[in-house]
Amino acid sequence: MTRRVAAWVVRLELPILLLATPFLVFPNAARSPVMLVVPLLWVARRRALGRFVRRTPNDWALALLLLMVLVSTIVTFDILFSLPKIAGIVLGVGFYYALAELDFKWFRPAVAVYLAGGVALAGLGIFGLQLDNKLPLVSGLVDRIPPLFSGIVNTENGLNPNEVGGALLWFVPVYFALAASLITRRGARQRVLLAALLLVGGLLGSLALLVGQSRSAILGLAVALLLLLWLSGRWGRIATMLIAAAGLITFVAMGAPQLLDAASDAPATAAYLGSLDASSRVEIWERALYAIQDFPFTGVGLNNFRRIVPLLYPTLLIPPGMDIAHAHNHMLQVAVDVGLPGLVAWLALWGATGAMLVVIWRRSAPGPERAAAAGFAAGLLAWAVYGLTDTIALGAKPGIVFWMLLGLIALLFLSRPHSKILR
Repeated sequence: MTRRVAAWVVRLELPILLLATPFLVFPNAARSPVMLVVPLLWVARRRALGRFVRRTPNDWALALLLLMVLVSTIVTFDILFSLPKIAGIVLGVGFYYALAELDFKWFRPAVAVYLAGGVALAGLGIFGLQLDNKLPLVSGLVDRIPPLFSGIVNTENGLNPNEVGGALLWFVPVYFALAASLITRRGARQRVLLAALLLVGGLLGSLALLVGQSRSAILGLAVALLLLLWLSGRWGRIATMLIAAAGLITFVAMGAPQLLDAASDAPATAAYLGSLDASSRVEIWERALYAIQDFPFTGVGLNNFRRIVPLLYPTLLIPPGMDIAHAHNHMLQVAVDVGLPGLVAWLALWGATGAMLVVIWRRSAPGPERAAAAGFAAGLLAWAVYGLTDTIALGAKPGIVFWMLLGLIALLFLSRPHSKILR
């Protein structure tokens, strides 16, 4: 490959990844060689720019995580069963470094495209979910949706509301943070229009969360909004403390078990044969801990938790035949999939990303970039709260959004003078 050809390949990196996305989101044995697109893009960057990837604070964590993914391909009992998750991780890391590599002038367009994807996901969330009346306050709204769109979306076999709700958390706080930034600044009519569009996007995402009734996701969004309120200024901090005090009083009055039941989700579709209340959640967590104890260094392999539970760790409270897709906790799930070293890498990834966001917030002047950092931080916090009782497994299809979000954070951080602090 000549240097000129390599330079063109690097310029077209994101379009190439987008073309590869359908093959890696829906992989099979014949399509698996498409995963080589990501390392080949890095080779082209090495030829054109003298480096495989742009250095970021997440590099060592990602290197260890990818190493453990490679180990998981060795220990998995069925590589084809693990293939969708492996391909999802490879694609996600590819998007992370492609976005981090962008010139900063592309940051705002990249965020705009990212948020447009959130609107599309919200639309799917409103009209294409598996529906169940878990929250009485919104049951009337949910009951009206299937008749209105009968024949357009198969609501009985639609998208998993918990998974969609978790993915929406990476978008909704960003809409509100950017809209608040624009509203509080004096400017032209175009700025008001943009703020209105962002508010519409945030409200659509919030409506999709209510329609899906994923209580873990709704709780996560509430915590994210509290963080945005805290960051808004002195009065916001006072309001946050008052709301937190009210929440603490409610916690003491109701008790932890009742609140855990309220935060847990009970999918009610043909694929789920029972209700996952607090006791069921605890039983799943126990099975995940058993698996981690038995396979501490390698994990059981990506996507294998759902198969080993009925074979090695049968449940007592959860009906036989129920598909327990994951551990319903993001940290337990990572440790189950890729072992304790993989969990260390996962936590390091979160820690480095959090450090980048803190540095951006402290050293940036008020404006859209700072607001974006606040929205990104709130979205990650929301998902971390959601991930305590549910999760989007490592390498799952919606997880690509997570890697894109990390890529945008890295781009924002590396394009500022303060990037030298962590490099």
